[in-house]
Amino acid sequence: MNEFEMQALLSKSKEAWARTQAVVKRVLGDKHTLQWMSIIDRKRLTVLLVWEQRYKVSLEWMVETLLLHYQGKRKKIITGRRYRNPALPVRTVTMVSPTSAEIIEKEIEQAYPNDEHLEIWRERKRYEFLAKQVSAEGLDGKGVLNHTFVDFSSSKEFVDYYTRMVDEYRLMEEKIAGERRRKGKPFRNSPWR
Repeated sequence: MNEFEMQALLSKSKEAWARTQAVVKRVLGDKHTLQWMSIIDRKRLTVLLVWEQRYKVSLEWMVETLLLHYQGKRKKIITGRRYRNPALPVRTVTMVSPTSAEIIEKEIEQAYPNDEHLEIWRERKRYEFLAKQVSAEGLDGKGVLNHTFVDFSSSKEFVDYYTRMVDEYRLMEEKIAGERRRKGKPFRNSPWR
């Protein structure tokens, strides 16, 4: 691995670690922290980012599902720090094991029997892309709220201004989305299909 690949891996592992830690604190409480997790275990958490792309559900949902599943099956015998991370009900290797992948698949089938998670994923990706494009265009949606009600002499003027700005913003988003759909063959995992 060259230096660039190592930096990319470290940034991805930091992202996975931070997102996982937020879920652990929310689900298990503030006393649980992943602060003392080893670098190797932090790198193992990047498997969750791969699963996020594969299963089209958020990393937070997967971690919460696994924590709730393994919390009930936690062995009371293992208490030493040597055996497991004290913040997690199981070792990190178990959290990213093939068994955990099967648990995620079963939970997805139960939670989304008609593959609704795919449509949720597509909408989220479209929104991220459009937000990026709109900010590149320089609008950022701020033009809609540049003026307040006080800046106008009548409520009708304000409503007309607000309606016009919202319509312009919506039309620009639709134009960007339409251009994106027309560009060649759709790539794998395209939210525009």
